[in-house]
Amino acid sequence: MMTQVDVSGLSPRRAVRLRADARVAAAVAALPSVVSSARVIFTDVNGDKGGVDIRCAITVSLRGRRRLHVDDVATTPRQALDGALAKLERRVLRTEEADRDNRRRPKKYYAAARQAAKRE
Repeated sequence: MMTQVDVSGLSPRRAVRLRADARVAAAVAALPSVVSSARVIFTDVNGDKGGVDIRCAITVSLRGRRRLHVDDVATTPRQALDGALAKLERRVLRTEEADRDNRRRPKKYYAAARQAAKRE
């Protein structure tokens, strides 16, 4: 099943939009197969004043789990996208590690039964 990637808030230049679509699609493809959709939103925080004001927010919907949301603020949309993708990668790795640790850790009843069996 293909993952749906929505990008909004970019300038109407088609090349910039296609680059963001391709980068997010590649990043999402590297994630586990439980990703159902991704949404990328670019906003100009303080309008025409300039400075560090482009926010890139990425929300990834996972099947059977909660959504992951990351955002980054930078001077250009490309830098904001790079920062948000790096944060998304770290968040997914952290989530996978926590899930793996929860699966590996024996439950208390299993551990108690195992200790009782050793005593006998």
